[in-house]
Amino acid sequence: MGMFLEYDAQTIHDSIISRLQEATGEVLPEGDERRVFAEAMTAYMLAVLSTVEDVAKQKMLRYARGEVLDALGEMYGCERIGAEAASCTLRFTIPEAVAYAVTVPAGTIASTPDGLAFSTDADATIAAGETSVDVAGTAADVGSEYNGLVTGSVNVIRSALPFPATVANIGTTDGGTDGEPDDDEGNELFRQRILLAQNAVNTAGTKSSYIAIAKAADADIADVQVPDLDEAYRVLIYVVKSGGELFDADEIAGIQAACDADDVRPLGDLVEVRNASRVAYSVDVSYTCAAADEAAVVAAVEGSGGAIDAYLEWQDETIGRGIQPQKLMALVFAAGAETVTVSSPSAAEVGVGCVAKCSSVAVSHEAV
Repeated sequence: MGMFLEYDAQTIHDSIISRLQEATGEVLPEGDERRVFAEAMTAYMLAVLSTVEDVAKQKMLRYARGEVLDALGEMYGCERIGAEAASCTLRFTIPEAVAYAVTVPAGTIASTPDGLAFSTDADATIAAGETSVDVAGTAADVGSEYNGLVTGSVNVIRSALPFPATVANIGTTDGGTDGEPDDDEGNELFRQRILLAQNAVNTAGTKSSYIAIAKAADADIADVQVPDLDEAYRVLIYVVKSGGELFDADEIAGIQAACDADDVRPLGDLVEVRNASRVAYSVDVSYTCAAADEAAVVAAVEGSGGAIDAYLEWQDETIGRGIQPQKLMALVFAAGAETVTVSSPSAAEVGVGCVAKCSSVAVSHEAV
């Protein structure tokens, strides 16, 4: 049974068989080819009604997805944040210095051995008497797949050069994003911004409108806080990046420009965007686990995406969230630990415009 249509397989089946028997004036036994055809029609009709139900539900923000969700966002001037390409610094090296300048053309392609390619953003010249030059490179395609390639991973020259050379990336590649999904493991991203954008279409100066505008201004924003102030017309907007990181001056200026635009800011509002102030804390936790489960529990607690990572994301990406060691303990228990001791952090408030930021992590365990 759906929200808009009432249907189920048995009701459809019985209705088709009943109407067919009435039309023929016969009772159709099992195996009769007409009954077999009617039973096949049950699955077809169920699929049609299910599709109609889905189409109707997608007109609602809660159920819309993909291009339909994009269209709903357009109604409020809210566009999906697109995917971005990763970048890196590529160092091209020739075997020995020569007496003339050598140019690596813009668009020269270098890749990892398995084909993740980057191209140079501009011409790069190895000066006479030098053996190498560094140049910015951009991934051939958008997406996070191109992130995290450590120094030296991009080491194959795919373009023809008129001289012998080698290449290697300097530093780890980063900056690639997959674009904003409809939802992400229960955290409604684009869908939530559309909901907030409904409050941002006027310039009434509400908290939700400023939060919506700030979140749309930069894809790296993890949280926004607009606190109540005693000063009339003054608006402070605190922001924090994913992982509890802070924005640089240019990024803050970009968010400020979005929130302070003439067609956004109510006349008389004095708007200021700031980085959240970080309150440092450390993690020192020990736990025990069954010897038979040691490998699995250690991975679930200390591995990538495990309990420790989950706690840091939860704790460090929400402005004004007090430091809560109980949350850390609960996550480690949920990962399979039998006992948990949290030496630090201690419970503490962080205050308005502040965000907790972990400075060090120490984890130990004992198999029993």
